[in-house]
Amino acid sequence: MTISAWHLAFADEVPEEPVAVADQYLELLSRLYFHIDRPTPDHVDWRVRADASRADLESSDACWLDTGGRRYLRAYVGDDSHPPESMVQLAVLLPLLERSEWQGGEADPLIASLRDLLETFQDDRTGMIARWLPSAEGLLKGEEEHERPRVMDSWYLFHPLLNLARLAERGDDRAREQLLGSLDRVIEIAHHFNHEWPVFYDLDTLEVIKAESEPGKGGELDVPGLYAHVMLQAFELTHEQRYLDEALAAARALQGKSFELAYETNTVAFGMVALQRLSKATGDPQWLGLSRVLAACVLDNVGFWSIRYGSGSTRSTFCAVFPMPGAPYTAAYEEAEVAAAAVTYLAEADTVADSLAVLFPELIRHVTAKLDAYYPQHISEKWLADTPKTGHIETDRWIPVEDVGDGFAEAGTVGQEVYGAGIAFSTVARACIRIHESDVLISCEYPFELTGTTAKEVRLRLYGDGRLKSRVRVQFPGSDGKPGEWQDHWLAGGQEVGIPLSPGAEAHT
Repeated sequence: MTISAWHLAFADEVPEEPVAVADQYLELLSRLYFHIDRPTPDHVDWRVRADASRADLESSDACWLDTGGRRYLRAYVGDDSHPPESMVQLAVLLPLLERSEWQGGEADPLIASLRDLLETFQDDRTGMIARWLPSAEGLLKGEEEHERPRVMDSWYLFHPLLNLARLAERGDDRAREQLLGSLDRVIEIAHHFNHEWPVFYDLDTLEVIKAESEPGKGGELDVPGLYAHVMLQAFELTHEQRYLDEALAAARALQGKSFELAYETNTVAFGMVALQRLSKATGDPQWLGLSRVLAACVLDNVGFWSIRYGSGSTRSTFCAVFPMPGAPYTAAYEEAEVAAAAVTYLAEADTVADSLAVLFPELIRHVTAKLDAYYPQHISEKWLADTPKTGHIETDRWIPVEDVGDGFAEAGTVGQEVYGAGIAFSTVARACIRIHESDVLISCEYPFELTGTTAKEVRLRLYGDGRLKSRVRVQFPGSDGKPGEWQDHWLAGGQEVGIPLSPGAEAHT
């Protein structure tokens, strides 16, 4: 019985500068990737998952909290101990918008109702969008250090702003106003901390409450990348130089650091995208190199192995993205955000390092499949937590649990995350193509760029490396008009392919 197996790659040089270290790490990791056991991911019909999640989200009263005459999404199913959070509303709203656009602009009344809640989070004391609903802050009990009315967890300041910017990019003038109205105070805070953020601080006085994640390791070192992301979004919306200057100042705060930059893996992934965009905006290649440092931080927190014991033997575990360094579990929302950021990074790149052309499409392929393992319907009662930390678990709802741990650990110990309901909506929009005229559905494991559609075929440019293949599945309507069987095409990465829109025909390059 093999208890442990290691793969080693050797290099002739030991680099010291962070970009060179990252590039060597990525190159060696991509080389080893071809030598490890790589399972074939299960296919998930994300259109079915998205429909089920959408229905359960609205029909379950445990997902909603009524306060001030309005109905807000809770963070966790059955959670009565926290006020509504802006991040939660936006974390479901944006994926719902993506799904609506994927469906051809079909109206969804939940989009409008969630959208109308955002102004209620405006905090007149700071001029910014707040984390907690200001009128309901009294619900906070302070059981954890960051769950107090005026305490800010640094990354949390920027996540709602990032999604407000995404709304503004879609032409939402109210979101644009709320975003830009928040940024003056945000910039003041950034200058106060010299673009290097502590873990927790007082939102009004800026007094540091918790300076470091661990003694000697600094604060949330990856937040400058997230800040740069928001500033670049503001720059694209307004073309005001000061926002680009802020992004540059934040990027400089990342220089000279290496793997210690990872605090939250999804935050690192947003920074990775931001640094790539900054390189394009300025024409300076040093920021592209720094984006690869952040890519290395992401991939350093990925488990390239399969668990074959306990609950791990019945679910997909390969390419597990851990939410933080040393975390003993994976988290649904964070994995979905990392996969989405990797798609964006590939789609926006002028050129991609050979190592990332191997690793990112494979990461996306496997994470997309393993997200299905977070739904309680797929978790044995034996391995599902009876008493989660927050709220309760409704096992018949297509709402994911937050956490899945080691094969012998319970799942859902934190709770069933309502804000994670969006993973189905964003995943179907990212991984599937819907041909509305014929009701054909195309599902791609690798990320892709749609390059053309005719009556006979859909043309795609698949990202990836030509030495690896992934599955493209096509579902044609049956004779009764309902979705029929799937037809599989196994295609190499890095090429443009034609996917025929008639049953039985073969895909071609």
